[in-house]
Amino acid sequence: MEFILEPINQYVFITTLVPIAAYLIYIYIRDEYKKEPLISLLAAVLLGIFSAFILILGDLTEQEAIGRYGFVKWYECWRTGFLSCAVPAEVAKFVTLSLFLFFNKYYDEYVDAVVYSVCIALGFIGIMNGWYLYNNEDNQLVQGLLSAFVLIPAHFTIGTVMGYFFALAKLRHRVYFYLLALVAAIIVDGCFSSLLLWIDYQASLYVIAIVILVILSVIMHGLTHGVGIEHLIISDSDKGKNNDCI
Repeated sequence: MEFILEPINQYVFITTLVPIAAYLIYIYIRDEYKKEPLISLLAAVLLGIFSAFILILGDLTEQEAIGRYGFVKWYECWRTGFLSCAVPAEVAKFVTLSLFLFFNKYYDEYVDAVVYSVCIALGFIGIMNGWYLYNNEDNQLVQGLLSAFVLIPAHFTIGTVMGYFFALAKLRHRVYFYLLALVAAIIVDGCFSSLLLWIDYQASLYVIAIVILVILSVIMHGLTHGVGIEHLIISDSDKGKNNDCI
């Protein structure tokens, strides 16, 4: 019997699941030196999904509503982008990543913090966008393309930002890097969310958002390689200090 997807499910699959799967494959390939077990990566993705569900069920975020509003006043966009989108989303991911790394026996390379942070971020934005597309029939294609080409890459970058500072905290033994992980993620997420709320459906400004995203991605890639964390193994003495600030 032929299985036919409903149109809305096709949008969810093509514009949400496919790009997320592509990014997960990319991050797995990029972890060249000592790859994480697939079951551990899957657990990180599922925890990201779980943290998103908690926010959705608790009505604590409007992350999934980006592009839905047509704000007139710029400060409304930035207030919503930071307070209603970025803060709850990044706090949820920060807590999830902190607990996951603390109890994860496979966290034996500094760069693993980046790998797991990205997995959690992709799981989080996947369920947020999938949930929104599944429950809203208006502008599904536009919203789906926005998700695939802007929001999902943005959360990939945000996950890299958060994981990078987690790795620095472990490498440099400085607790304030954990705080920087949260603050930097909120700033990047808040700026992107506010920008997308502000520009609404103006395609030319989406191009600007994508360019900024690419620049941020290149910077974060350069930073992770510049500090040399991609091949450093966590020593036995440091393993007992997982997430010192928690």
